[in-house]
Amino acid sequence: MKINKDLIVEGTNHTLEDIPFDIDLSDVYSTNETKTNKVWIDNRPIYRRVVTGTVNSPGQGQTVTTISNIRQILTIRGVMYSNYGQWWNIPNYHGEAGYVSSIYCDANGKINLGVGNFYGAGKPFIIILEYTKSTD
Repeated sequence: MKINKDLIVEGTNHTLEDIPFDIDLSDVYSTNETKTNKVWIDNRPIYRRVVTGTVNSPGQGQTVTTISNIRQILTIRGVMYSNYGQWWNIPNYHGEAGYVSSIYCDANGKINLGVGNFYGAGKPFIIILEYTKSTD
């Protein structure tokens, strides 16, 4: 079916060609900070960012990124590849301290990943963050 772009939109002086058909950013996942089309309960826009990387040193925490002007973290979730060839949820506790993993945001907007001693260095992780900013 072909749509004539010269059709006038009822009640306006605009044609179909004048109407912008934007991409819905509420479901875009990117390693770049993306302003979604979602709004938090305080009417601030929600941002999303995906962080990927590898575990540096098991048994120690590492800063994986910093988010400037962060006001409120809404969601932190992720997965990490294990020594057993499986993707495990972050956070995770698998029976003993060496199998624990966590993600947190400190007061300066640093996103930190902590993993136990039984995770291997160089194993990949994916973290998804949703948050509001103090600049909005």
